[in-house]
Amino acid sequence: MRPFLLVIISILMISFTFCKSSENNINENLILDDSKNSFGILPTAKYLIFVPPQSPDNAANFLGRSKSNQIHAKQISLGTGPEEAWIEIKIYNQSKQEEWIFVSEYPWLDRIDLFDASKGNPVKLGSIGWKENDSPRQIKDRIHAMKVSIPTGKEYKLLVRIESWADKFLSFHLDTEKGFLERDKFPFTLFPAYLQIASLILLVCGVYWYRTKNKLVLFYSTLVVCITLYSAFTEGYAQYFLPKNEYNSKLMFSFAFLYIILLLHFIRKFLNLSEKLPLGENISKVLLVFNCIPLICVWIPEFPAFPLENGGKINLMSTTLLIIGSGLFLLRKGFRPALFSTSGIIISALCINIFELSGMYGIPANDFTRNAPYIGYISEYILFFLGITKIAAESKKSKRSFTNVRDTGRLKGIDIQEISDKLSELMVKERIFCDEDLGLERLSSMVGLSRHQLSEFLNSIYEQNFYTYITGIRIQEASKVLLEEPDRSIISISDSLGFSSRSTLYKEFKKKFGITPDEFRKRNLSKLS
Repeated sequence: MRPFLLVIISILMISFTFCKSSENNINENLILDDSKNSFGILPTAKYLIFVPPQSPDNAANFLGRSKSNQIHAKQISLGTGPEEAWIEIKIYNQSKQEEWIFVSEYPWLDRIDLFDASKGNPVKLGSIGWKENDSPRQIKDRIHAMKVSIPTGKEYKLLVRIESWADKFLSFHLDTEKGFLERDKFPFTLFPAYLQIASLILLVCGVYWYRTKNKLVLFYSTLVVCITLYSAFTEGYAQYFLPKNEYNSKLMFSFAFLYIILLLHFIRKFLNLSEKLPLGENISKVLLVFNCIPLICVWIPEFPAFPLENGGKINLMSTTLLIIGSGLFLLRKGFRPALFSTSGIIISALCINIFELSGMYGIPANDFTRNAPYIGYISEYILFFLGITKIAAESKKSKRSFTNVRDTGRLKGIDIQEISDKLSELMVKERIFCDEDLGLERLSSMVGLSRHQLSEFLNSIYEQNFYTYITGIRIQEASKVLLEEPDRSIISISDSLGFSSRSTLYKEFKKKFGITPDEFRKRNLSKLS
């Protein structure tokens, strides 16, 4: 586990370094000069939220009288909903140029109106956004931008109105043309580098699936595709294919919920929750329902974004806690691949939270915090893939052990894997262990072996005789029923699972778990409640 702890510590140290290096002095006015090509607007801005919508004149008057609501951060989240946000920025241009480009770093805002409020009544300069794009800009790019003329040597007041169905996550800049053209390069965005790595990962997955026919890698590949599409929308690249499309926000939400659904499906298969942790399997099914509901609601006309935004965060947090909890539990049980899924989701969650909280709680917004999710995604992909290969290696090792006993004793010439699969089908699908009269003779005929061959098979492969093999399956099933049906009597459970008597169930159950069925039920139900 040490390598993964070192990765987490490294990310925290890098985060701290970037955060410390990005601190700026906050002034009342935004000073533009020739020292750099990009200036953050929000640290010197004031904001107000209005319901109902206000005219530019009223908004300017309210903001002019307001002495609070100073942002003091490079970015801010003003929540979801129909409310409109107004921002006022006082600018003093000490540079040699008057032409600047107003940039909205996050492109999912529906409409941004810009006004020149320097001479009293605000004069509209233009509009940008997913739904509006009547700006006079000539530079076409993925993010919303508009040219603004700011006179040199005098104070200039810029008024900004923001309307968005999705989260009003704001980060505005004034760039020179050179600075604007550099926004698709590192360190402004990691998305192009992330896209190359994600494409390489998908290529490796394709080759790996072709060679191994491992279905788990297909689930994994859909995860990579889904989060890449979501990221493309959040970065504004969708505008190349869906310009001025009112469904951009809905598609972005849909990919987010679809990612959580696919992540739950992947983890259920990866950790084999149905067999190794039935409680985790049941919780994952509940979470799947909770994620399918908002995926449908997002396409209902006029459905508010607030419950979707917060519901998505709650669902992602719940899914993350399930993966971490299940992974830690199975690690204690000796399932080593769980180390990869647990480490991957912890690093991913850490990086996403660095992004979500940047600009708040003392975490500055900078190039690192803006791109932190991509570091998390790539770490998650790599660790998940390593986990898949670990499971495949263990499965291959198990098959190799089958081969080692195939040519010995009574099992010579018998396909051990085929017999193992038949036994698994009889126990899991047909549940023949529930028959009290099931014996070695009958089970051997069902799998196509003699009783001596089956006995040797159970001893060689499972290191158990017939009685301990069947009893172990019955006890495991009894532990599930005790929790899934808390009102069911012990005698009823005993009879339904093929135990010869209630006392046999008590004896074997205590031998495996160290406590009686009643104590097992009471302890675990109290934990759940």
